[in-house]
Amino acid sequence: MTPRTGDGDGDSSKDPGAGKKVEPKAEKPTKPPKKETAAEKRARLKREKKERERKEKERKEREARNAAKNTSKSTGGCDEITCLVDSSKACCRKGRTNNNSNNSDSKLPDRPTKAQVRSGMGRVSGSAKSCGKRNGWSGKVRVRIRISGSGRVGSAKASGGPGKVNGCVSAAVKRARFPKTKSGLSFTYGYTL
Repeated sequence: MTPRTGDGDGDSSKDPGAGKKVEPKAEKPTKPPKKETAAEKRARLKREKKERERKEKERKEREARNAAKNTSKSTGGCDEITCLVDSSKACCRKGRTNNNSNNSDSKLPDRPTKAQVRSGMGRVSGSAKSCGKRNGWSGKVRVRIRISGSGRVGSAKASGGPGKVNGCVSAAVKRARFPKTKSGLSFTYGYTL
């Protein structure tokens, strides 16, 4: 079928553009792609890294679940891994013990003593107090600290000073070490800088 031309013998109301010369549309000039700034690149790379880490974590969890399913099927639902994850199962209480467990764990104290806390905090006192001098600030800073059972500082959050001082004090306190205990301890410790 050929297109109609506006030669006058047809109804022009059906073809309003009949007889008009059609000019090709001028293409809009394409803009070059926007160049990524350094901050945008860092943000993009950070997002990509988090996504890779999330996928890797999911993959490992799937593998662990599959491995647990396979071992529990072969051992009737009770093995060392199952007992580590959920020691309350009946099969774990029937005298089965983890060969890798340290019998000295039962001899550990529940939490560090006051003297052990003072000693551990005293070892990092100099570097914590120097944070005020380095940043030209003096005053009181309180640090909320959580010690894990391994004797390491799980978290330390300083407050009461400017951001740089708080960050510096928190970092110094995180280097403190304490004796191993069963459950660790959470407490607040004050420094005058």
